[in-house]
Amino acid sequence: DIVVYENATHGQFGEQPLCAIELKSFNPPKGKIIADLERNLFFLKLKANTGTSVLRYTLFAALHWNKKFNINENEKHKINLDKRYEEILVTLRQKNQDIIIRKEIFSLSKSVGTVEIEDIDIENDTVIESLDSSTKHHFMGVIVCFEKRI
Repeated sequence: DIVVYENATHGQFGEQPLCAIELKSFNPPKGKIIADLERNLFFLKLKANTGTSVLRYTLFAALHWNKKFNINENEKHKINLDKRYEEILVTLRQKNQDIIIRKEIFSLSKSVGTVEIEDIDIENDTVIESLDSSTKHHFMGVIVCFEKRI
């Protein structure tokens, strides 16, 4: 996981954190998603005897792989993934009204398979092809941004 720093120009000494980024691999379980999102909120709201957190925003990013994929299911996958994250975010929005919560869901890569040449018949000027469905996939990405209301 990553923290982006900036050189402070408003009274802070040295670098200060600008943004924390939490990254997940493919198809993280719901419990891990919730734990990471709650940690990001904690970092934004952190208070100590030296003051409050100077983080302006946090990002959470995850990848999702749809094992069952047909060419016409792109929008269906996006809707299902959006619903999954919205179920998680609805409670966080209610408990954290001082935080702006934005979500973006998008396709990263998709393929119905790879066409492979099986044989070339030079005499009849034909090519025999087959579809290797082992490369069939639909990868999607999710980014959730938490930002302090100013």
